[in-house]
Amino acid sequence: MLGRAKSLGLVPSVRDCVERMASGGDWFDPALLTRFYAAIGE
Repeated sequence: MLGRAKSLGLVPSVRDCVERMASGGDWFDPALLTRFYAAIGE
């Protein structure tokens, strides 16, 4: 969903959104995030 939001120009940085969610207690697999960021050009 965040990748789609970025492609529509609704969010400038998915990484910032993910970091905010992680600081709130959400957990994301680091390897998955690396692949995700690469796929969306971040």
